[in-house]
Amino acid sequence: MKLNKILVYVIMILVLITSCKKDIVAGEVQDTEKKIECEEVEETPKEIVIDIDDIYNSVDIDIGYVELENLNEDNVPEIDLEYYPKDGDFILKKVSDGYICVSLEEYEDENALEDYLSPMVYRFNENGKLSWKKHYDYKTHVGKIGQVLTFDDDSFIFHIDSYQDWNEGRLINDNCYLIKCNKDGEEEWTKEYSNSNRDMLANILLSDSEEILIIGEWKAKDGKEYDDIDKGLKEELNNDIVITKLDAEGNMIEQKSFGGSNDEHVDIVGYDKKLGIIIEAISFSNDGPFAVDIIDKWNNDFIACIDEKNLEIKWIYRLVGGKYTTNNRFSINNGMVYMIVTQNNRNRQHSQSLITIDDKGNASKLITQTYDQMVDKFNSLMILQNGDIVIGEGNQYISSLRIFDDTGKVKKVIHDINLVPDEIIPTDDGGFIVKSRRQIKTVPQPIYVSCIWYDTELVMMKYDSNYNIEWRKTYDRYKNNPYWDCVIPLNNGKQITEIKTDYRKSCID
Repeated sequence: MKLNKILVYVIMILVLITSCKKDIVAGEVQDTEKKIECEEVEETPKEIVIDIDDIYNSVDIDIGYVELENLNEDNVPEIDLEYYPKDGDFILKKVSDGYICVSLEEYEDENALEDYLSPMVYRFNENGKLSWKKHYDYKTHVGKIGQVLTFDDDSFIFHIDSYQDWNEGRLINDNCYLIKCNKDGEEEWTKEYSNSNRDMLANILLSDSEEILIIGEWKAKDGKEYDDIDKGLKEELNNDIVITKLDAEGNMIEQKSFGGSNDEHVDIVGYDKKLGIIIEAISFSNDGPFAVDIIDKWNNDFIACIDEKNLEIKWIYRLVGGKYTTNNRFSINNGMVYMIVTQNNRNRQHSQSLITIDDKGNASKLITQTYDQMVDKFNSLMILQNGDIVIGEGNQYISSLRIFDDTGKVKKVIHDINLVPDEIIPTDDGGFIVKSRRQIKTVPQPIYVSCIWYDTELVMMKYDSNYNIEWRKTYDRYKNNPYWDCVIPLNNGKQITEIKTDYRKSCID
């Protein structure tokens, strides 16, 4: 906090000095003009502009930033889309011969009494050229495109997630939608949901048989959703996990609620054709299917495997004794669940383990290490096509990639990558891409204190099947604007980059 105050004072002093210098110069000029009579000319005072780079140079702060050199940047396979959604808020998916991009945009309608958002779908070919675009007449005042799923025949589903909002003193509860379209963008069916049940649509997956699996939460009593029971019982409601199964035509096959006398919450979900539905969740109930013995915020996290055919629970793995999953992430590969579990210790140290869970719910530790709790360690995980495990660890200044085989034996360690490996994307050639946002122009503080940063850059690195680096490229097109640069890596090793346009508001990675 002291360093923050010092920086603020320095900026104020620089502004004051700059202003004073201008006043002194102006006074000298005025005295000279009194000696020689001239016609007065009115001038508009110039705006004082102070660049953040000048401030850093003036106060001589070591921001701890190490510039990464681009490697083989001419070999980076980039695809520039011919058109980008104007609001920059979109989800892009690969289809057989191109890309589908779904966005929620301000729609210009002269007859509309107020502004609203409406979905647009853009279809691009393999080279990023726009093939067609379609507008869909569904309105929401505030929301986002929740998810987009594609089928084998290139048909697709998208989800409009509407938020509650206040507008001129009134509460707006726009409905949520699930819309299925064929490969040409023509609507096949639509499901409409009330805003009170928007959490029910939190996660949408496709099964191996292309059934639609919707995993979320709803307010319920005795397994019945809020809309189906007496509104007078609202204070008696609890939060249940609910799974809804639809066929490709949108017909409901089955729906099941999982809960007890208190609340259950689902964090992340996954699917594997050998395992079924995998959820990471938390329970505060001492009864019901996910009952816990001790109601404690450190002892009620669990991983559950649910049969996709009958929605019956196959097994539950509980994280007890102060354990929790790192970054709320797990990976699934060939009937095995992989997750990094962290455990708090009393001596200001953490221990982390890479745990695997098989199709029977049996857990095994592959890797365990202990480290000081003020230092970030394992923070990203990915299983490659050959079964090798890639773990990213460290922070922007001390970081590495560790590659293990499926038994936990170290195959390779890549040191000093100078970035946080936020995301690891496997590629079809047996390698992988690392995606990372790096803080630049950062005021360093002790590692246990949050840093201040003024800008970020996006770094992409590609490794081949032997885990040697192929190329590295840094993107920072939007100077002094954090998080605006957008690159979407693909499993084929290519990456979607932003077209060269000056208009940009935001981007969802």
